[in-house]
Amino acid sequence: MVGILILCAILAPGIKSFQGVFGYLVRIWSLLAPPVFVCVVYGIFSKRATSRGAVATLSVGCTLGAVAFWYLGRPDLLESMPVYLRSPLNLGFLITVACGTVMWFGRAKDPVPSAQEVARRETRHDGEVMSPGERLIYRTGLTLLIVVLIGVTFVFSPWGLALFQ
Repeated sequence: MVGILILCAILAPGIKSFQGVFGYLVRIWSLLAPPVFVCVVYGIFSKRATSRGAVATLSVGCTLGAVAFWYLGRPDLLESMPVYLRSPLNLGFLITVACGTVMWFGRAKDPVPSAQEVARRETRHDGEVMSPGERLIYRTGLTLLIVVLIGVTFVFSPWGLALFQ
């Protein structure tokens, strides 16, 4: 925690180059949240999610996020790229797709987990295993969240906005 606090204090003066704290936070979260999102969602929906796949996903996603953050800070590079790649939110979507691919291939080398391992993963905080009804409600809610996320991303992308013009 002390190391993170020192790092944040060192990076804080760099916020002045953004259009405010909100612009800075949007850029940071849109580029660094995708690997975490993919790990959580894949862990919930798949019994084949593994720690190896999660580590690979987090490593690749954070690296892509850092490169995209640097890239967005270079106006000379931005002018030569397509309009779609100039937005941190659009880059965040592409990083999410890349992280999903890494997670998919990262789990391919691991064996199918045993029934005991699956039951251990599906244990609630109070020690009880989720019932099929609870699992259905949980997965349905997350599926709806993903559908809304994809819909909002499409509507506010250049392709979606073109439909309204």
